[in-house]
Amino acid sequence: MSEKPDLVYYTIQTQEKLSLCTVGKITIYPWDTNPTYAVWSPDSCLILLENKQEESSQMQLYSVSPPRMIKEFNPSDYIYAYSFSPSGDWIRILYPDGDQTKIFLFQRHSGAIGEFNGEWLGWSTEDVT
Repeated sequence: MSEKPDLVYYTIQTQEKLSLCTVGKITIYPWDTNPTYAVWSPDSCLILLENKQEESSQMQLYSVSPPRMIKEFNPSDYIYAYSFSPSGDWIRILYPDGDQTKIFLFQRHSGAIGEFNGEWLGWSTEDVT
């Protein structure tokens, strides 16, 4: 509907709408694995959003209650993939670094950040602290 749509949080029980932010123009391709460009945490209390702006991407972490931005990440202009760990305590962002893949990890409770080169094999069933 819009070149710069709003990300809207809608509560079914109360039928309230709240605009969290304005996102950049999104072009959805048939091969996209995540055409919404947002993922929910396992407990549904957080939303991790890839906010595309012109030629770059910003990763934004939002709280649902109260609705607010918690953290913004700018690891790269292009993002391959992102997800929460099974516990929801860690966030993983994959992005290109030359001819390698970079892994960006963020631990929500401590604020610890790590960056590594390599391939992502997936989350274990238990988070490592």
